[in-house]
Amino acid sequence: MRKYGLFIISFFLLYSLFAFLTGWVMTAAYTPDFSVNNGTGSETDYGRQTFVPLVMSMLAGTAAYGFAENWSGKKG
Repeated sequence: MRKYGLFIISFFLLYSLFAFLTGWVMTAAYTPDFSVNNGTGSETDYGRQTFVPLVMSMLAGTAAYGFAENWSGKKG
């Protein structure tokens, strides 16, 4: 159980770090197109943020950890 706790915490931290870095790089690389004026002014829509991708990734990581533990236990 201790190995699982370490795994899931490190998985969560790495997932958060990669999500932040990906967003930062995408924002830095973005060049707006000022030739299109759709009348929205300075209004910005950031969309909806959900934790569904994080939860699904953690469930997939948990399943992968379980499979790896079972497979390595049967091997030896």
